[in-house]
Amino acid sequence: MTLLEAYIKKMNHDFHEPERKGTPKGHEIGMFRGRLNAAMYSMYDFELKEIASRADITYAFLRKLRSERPFQELVNEQRSEFIDEFVFGYFYNGLAYTVRPEATIDNPAVDEFELSPETAFADASHYSPELKKDIADCIIYQIKFDGNCIVQIDGQDFQHTNSGLKDIEANIERVFCLMSLWNDPEQNKAIFKTLVKYGENLICSTLGNVAASEEMSNRAMKFMQLISKLSDTL
Repeated sequence: MTLLEAYIKKMNHDFHEPERKGTPKGHEIGMFRGRLNAAMYSMYDFELKEIASRADITYAFLRKLRSERPFQELVNEQRSEFIDEFVFGYFYNGLAYTVRPEATIDNPAVDEFELSPETAFADASHYSPELKKDIADCIIYQIKFDGNCIVQIDGQDFQHTNSGLKDIEANIERVFCLMSLWNDPEQNKAIFKTLVKYGENLICSTLGNVAASEEMSNRAMKFMQLISKLSDTL
């Protein structure tokens, strides 16, 4: 199961279909499951007929939805939520969320599970251009202004530990795997340029102002050599 598949499954599990009973005639009864699924499957670059089929709605209705501002906003909201909760959550700790088969509304039974980057992003080549760009923009922002996806894991500062640098390398490997699988030269080039420009500052902030161990210094040096090689690909 990929990250996006896990997200769609969890959102469907958490969704409660609105009831028409008690709703005055002529009033909206709320969002129904087909609309939500259409918005989520729009995060792929599928043809419209494929999105309609997966969302279990008609092709004509999907075309109507796509012309409406509320649906466009829903697509944007789903994209942002997927990136914030699943993509960057995975960058931090290598975990994803899933819903067990026996889950019910009263017993959500949501689990965390480890996922290899190759599995997590196996469908990344089918991400929509908008999703790719938003993820790339978030990665670039984190590297330039925050550094959380590089120098922090689950909000904890590991900057003076050997394990911390290993976690940083694991985070970056996940980012690189995503970039290789989605095969988007434009977004990859933007991320590479940012890593080349800001990579040294990130490592320096990770090592801190205290004397680092020899192992940490060696690992940091190897990492910087990797980053510098990226400049040859730009």
